[in-house]
Amino acid sequence: MGTNSHVFAFCRYSVDLLKDKLEDATASNQYNQRCAADRKKELAYQRMQLLELNHQLELAQHQIAIRDELITERGLVLVNADGTETITGTDLANGDMGEVQPLINGADPASSENAQTVSSSQLSAPSTLHKSSSYRLLSKANAEALKSVGGSDIDEKLATLLAERSKDKERIETLKQHLTEERERVEMVQKIDTRAKGGDPENLRQAVQAARSQAQDYKFRLEQANQKITGLEGDIIRLEGQVKRFKTIAENAETQEDQLKQERRKLQRELREALSTIDDLKSENFTLQRKIDKLSRSGPGLPTGSNVRSYRGSSQAR
Repeated sequence: MGTNSHVFAFCRYSVDLLKDKLEDATASNQYNQRCAADRKKELAYQRMQLLELNHQLELAQHQIAIRDELITERGLVLVNADGTETITGTDLANGDMGEVQPLINGADPASSENAQTVSSSQLSAPSTLHKSSSYRLLSKANAEALKSVGGSDIDEKLATLLAERSKDKERIETLKQHLTEERERVEMVQKIDTRAKGGDPENLRQAVQAARSQAQDYKFRLEQANQKITGLEGDIIRLEGQVKRFKTIAENAETQEDQLKQERRKLQRELREALSTIDDLKSENFTLQRKIDKLSRSGPGLPTGSNVRSYRGSSQAR
């Protein structure tokens, strides 16, 4: 009778243990189903994002095509930061600037497998955009003039142009002084011509013609210098605006980088805390497993299923 009672108790213990395992398996299955549903929702959201990005890519390609057409029609060129390389509208039409890579390597946006495959060219897209953003849009004449100026970048070329502009202003002032002097000399010659009666009229006429031709030459040089200064001033104003815009873009990028660094540090700290919690739970689980094994080896004092469930309840409460 004692043996039968022990066997019956052991069978009840085994049945209770199997029930507990079944409950755990059911809970795990439900958790896995919830995770699968969450993953499906996330995949659907990613597909929607992918479709939106592809739409934006097509729009950007269309805008780039319109930009290239406008550049070709207006006869403008793109000049790099140091002003040594120029790209014309014909080069843009022939695709020398490089085609825009698709968001997915020929993948169907609705495919869940291809949705996870992104080419390495997209990972290097920020550097490409940063490289292309160093180009400036100028007219052909201004690009040729900028290319002929010495300097390693556009800032040095602008400094050179400003120095030349100041020199041109000094030359213009000198020419204005010479022009004033010549006008005074011509007026004096005319007065002498009107007053001199016994002089040679032919010599006076030649002197007046020479003074007039010289004055016309000075006037023509002055007009050319003014036109050149006006063109340089327009280029300087446009280039200064582009420099300010690029500085603003760089400052915004630095701000975003700092924010991403702070978010990364926050996630790393949360990950360390989660790993520490997992280690504590594993240690507690190991301790409880040792207690259960010790109780199962205790012999006649074998615990029932209700005792096992109470141990499990206490461990979960912890």
